[in-house]
Amino acid sequence: MERMLAGDETKLQVQGTLDLTVARAQNNYSLAARLQDLGKRVRASISWAVLLHMSMTMRQLRSAVGWTSVSLSSMA
Repeated sequence: MERMLAGDETKLQVQGTLDLTVARAQNNYSLAARLQDLGKRVRASISWAVLLHMSMTMRQLRSAVGWTSVSLSSMA
């Protein structure tokens, strides 16, 4: 009888350990998925920021070129 109780207790301990291990693995997988999603969003945000900066730089460049051509035409 005592051996059966000890065996049942061992089974419960093993099952508890397995449940905990599975829960940790699921949590780690969920965390990894969230971090991967966050990484994608950060890359997308950086891409938009770079594109916006490039377009602003191009506008400034066109503006500067426009001023140069106006200055040269008024000098001629």
